[in-house]
Formats: sequence, C-alpha cells, structure tokens
Amino acid sequence: MRKLILCLLVIILMTNISYANAGPWTYDGAPVLNPVPYENNNVEVLNEEIEFNIDKKDLDMAHVNVNYRMKNNSDKGEEINMCFPFVSKGINLKNQSVKIIYNGAAIDSEIKVLKDLRFDHEEGLKGKAIYKDNINKNLSFSHIIGEVNNTEETYGDLCENVIYVILFKVRMEPKEENTLNISYVQKSGSSRVDSKSSYIYNRFDYYYFLEPASYWKSFKDLNIKIIAPKGTEIFNSSLALEKEKNIYIGNFKRLPKENFTFQVVSLKDTKGYLGFKEMVLTIIMLFLIGKIFIYIKRKKGR
Repeated sequence: MRKLILCLLVIILMTNISYANAGPWTYDGAPVLNPVPYENNNVEVLNEEIEFNIDKKDLDMAHVNVNYRMKNNSDKGEEINMCFPFVSKGINLKNQSVKIIYNGAAIDSEIKVLKDLRFDHEEGLKGKAIYKDNINKNLSFSHIIGEVNNTEETYGDLCENVIYVILFKVRMEPKEENTLNISYVQKSGSSRVDSKSSYIYNRFDYYYFLEPASYWKSFKDLNIKIIAPKGTEIFNSSLALEKEKNIYIGNFKRLPKENFTFQVVSLKDTKGYLGFKEMVLTIIMLFLIGKIFIYIKRKKGR
C-alpha cells in the first residue's frame, strides 16, 4: 500500500512538470505578398478586402480571400501583366488551391520560381528581406519584377525560402471598374513558447506584405477581417484591429506603412491542455486512485 501511494505521488509530480528546460519548438512562417503590376500602369486600386478564415481543426492554416476593386484611369484600354509573389511553403499549392477570378470569370495563370532570390526570415517583418546570392540584402520588391522578366524557370518542387510568383494578365478598359479575387490557403509559422505541453504548438504566426501594393498608381481603402475559431484569440497584430466576438476587423483609408502580421493563439493549450504524455500519466494516476479506493473499501468491509 505504501508503494502504491508513493508511486501515485511521483506521477502527480510528473504531471506538473513545466518543461521549461526543453526549449521552445518553432518553425518560421512564410509571407504572402500583395499582387504587383510588373510594368508601368494607370490603375487605381479603389478598395482591397482581405479575409483570413483560420481553420478550426488546423490553426496553422488560413483560408484567405483577397478582393480588389480597380479602375483604369487612362483614356485607353490596357492589358496589365500582374504577378502574385510568395515565399515557398507560404501557400499550400496542392489541389490547385490558388484561384484567380477577374470580373466574375476564372483566368489562367502560370507559376515561376525565381531561384536566384531568397527570403530572410530575420528581416522578414521589415518587408524588404529579399536577397540575392547571400550578398545583396534588403532588395526592394521591384527586384522581383526584374527577375520575373529575366527568368525562364517554371514551377517545380517547393524549395525553402525561395521566391515564387503566380503570373497572370488582365484587360482593363478605360474608366471602367473591375473586380479581382484571389483565394488560397496560407500556411503559418508555429511556436509552443507558452505551451503547457512539450508536444503542442499554441502560437501561429501569419505574414501578409502590403508594401507591394504601393506599386500601383494609387491605392486606398484597405479592409481586413480575421475570423478566429472558438478557443483562440488574435495577438500582436501589427495593425490596429477591433474585436467583435470572434471576428477582428481593421479599416484603413490609405495603405499602411507597416506590413500586416499577427498571431493566432490557442487558449486551450495555454490554460493547461494536456499533451499525449500528460494524458497517459493522468490515466495511470486515475487508475491508481481507483486501486487505492478499492483497497480502502475492502479493508473497511473486513
């Protein structure tokens, strides 16, 4: 009986280990960038709406919808060549998950890999973390456009930190408004810095670079919406957001200078959600408590 109680005490102590000495498990997220025109244009962006719908079952995945209203301010019709840059692993490309719809109709696109360009995660939040050959760091996004025009590389296997672009072309008649929708699945970076368990990620970092939008002739009226699942909250947003239940909203008349970053935090884990190891120990502890209860009951019955 004494051995049983001693074993129970050891298990209770084990279930309260904080794992502080284990160190955080993290992996970096990869940003998605605003679509960029890669030639001179007369297009005014009248409105941009970005919606992040965080996946309920997988918090490191967001279903993203980006809607634009655009207008060609010239007196002539134009064909606008556009590229949608992203860092590899930032977008889930399986099952053709990136969809581009222009004025209500799906349009064709092409994916190219810019093998000479890399992304530096340490400088990533500053928005100019593009470098070439590990020498020329913090190149502007205009270098992406230059590489698009100079490369013949097509889409292949995703390589870490490599810049990819989705290329497409749209026709804009003079003085007419047009709509553009881009939808895709974005992957986050993950961390278990505040996790009670050594097995669970509870922080998910998302990056959306707004700076490329400044390459349009003009830009105004940005609206952001994040739909967060129950049991989560949005923290450390680089832009001011207002919370309405589980929805976070930001409205900006002009293009913010900051790039948009935010964290999705799982409250279940920070409040003591159990990992596999802790669950096993808890089951063993309950089993031993049951044994002790049966032992005491039998002893009283003698």
